Amino acid sequence: MDIKIFGYKWLNETFFFIYQHGPVRFNFIKNGLPGITSKQLSIALMILIDEKLIVKNESKQSTIPTFYDTTSRGDELIKLLIKIRRL
Repeated sequence: MDIKIFGYKWLNETFFFIYQHGPVRFNFIKNGLPGITSKQLSIALMILIDEKLIVKNESKQSTIPTFYDTTSRGDELIKLLIKIRRL
């Protein structure tokens, strides 16, 4: 993982929001982060998925919604960031 990924404006907020509220749907995240656009959220989600910090749980059935949740790797990183923040 490249540390510069945390330079993207909405990445930290999106990551912590999913950790705190997950599993969550796209619109729940968007409504919970005032000021974020759909495009900004999509980019943040794509980066977090690419870095394996969150997972997108999709069903092949169109009637079952898609959810985003942190991975075990993401959970470990969040715990580390919380410890660093307390220093």
